[in-house]
Amino acid sequence: GIENCVANLGTALTERQVAILNQFFNEIVICFDGDESGYKAAVRAAENSIKELKPEKQISFLFLPDNEDPDTFISKNGKEKFLKYYETNKILIHEFIFENLKKQSNNSPTSLAILEKKLRFLSNSIKDQYIKKYILDFFLGKISQLTPNLSKAKQFTIKHVAALTETKKIYNESNAITKEQLQEFSILYLMINNFNFFKKKSNLLDDLSFITKDGIEVLSKLTDLIKSN
Repeated sequence: GIENCVANLGTALTERQVAILNQFFNEIVICFDGDESGYKAAVRAAENSIKELKPEKQISFLFLPDNEDPDTFISKNGKEKFLKYYETNKILIHEFIFENLKKQSNNSPTSLAILEKKLRFLSNSIKDQYIKKYILDFFLGKISQLTPNLSKAKQFTIKHVAALTETKKIYNESNAITKEQLQEFSILYLMINNFNFFKKKSNLLDDLSFITKDGIEVLSKLTDLIKSN
């Protein structure tokens, strides 16, 4: 009774299968059998699927109770209980990948280095540049929680957030600049950084006129300086 379901017809979900599903749906839920082999298949599927992750697409995993598969679970409990179980137990792909790899770490410097290396490798495999950046931030932020005192990942995350904040500030300021101001500032920048050229070609300034108050003032001082000996 649950529509839009498909079996992967094999022991592994391939990157190509996920790419095909992405063409038709914005949310994919991967639900394998609730045994050890099902879990291992889910791990492989996650590592293959994350490459196709996009900002508008969502890939989640659903793990059923031990020795259950979707058919047996619904046969015993019904469709509604399965959907309710799905809503409360699904886990996003990046969260599942981190939790799985964290189980293999003992918080020693060596194991944390291996953990970070694997997470960076998986992040770099993502094709979409935007989601790649934020998935990496998520992974590094999680690692920083494991090493609150000495965490390179934490320092990276703070630096990265600071860089984003500064970029946003510059962007907002640039939006407040008028077209005329931008043109005048650009000319002033060229004059200041090519001062000797304009001293030799001072005639280029004869027909130059600005309209903003700050632009007129700076241009006047620069012109006097360029034409002076």
